[in-house]
Amino acid sequence: MIQRIQTVWMVLTAALLGACLSEWERMNGWFAILVAVAALVPLVTVFLFRNRSRQTSLLIASFLPIAGCAGFAIYYGWVVHTLWAYLPLLPLAGLVTNWLALRGVLKDEMLIRDTDRLR
Repeated sequence: MIQRIQTVWMVLTAALLGACLSEWERMNGWFAILVAVAALVPLVTVFLFRNRSRQTSLLIASFLPIAGCAGFAIYYGWVVHTLWAYLPLLPLAGLVTNWLALRGVLKDEMLIRDTDRLR
């Protein structure tokens, strides 16, 4: 459902994490797998628009791999200096867009509960 703003936030989260994969040749193998998983979860979540509780659960669960990506990116980018210096900003922005998507899904859930209560 493209008209929902949280769909845009989820796709943007996946795009930001997918952009991290541009450095895959210089990444540790585990870091590349973690980034790929973290990028796929928001894309899968987009298609669960009919089941908002599962969508909420997946968005909450996706914070952990995205935070792990941010941690690895900070370590490899700013401490070890093996990656592009601004690469850690992409997963951090992904955390923000994931939070915005979760906020949109919760807002939809509250709207549905309010309309059910009025019936």
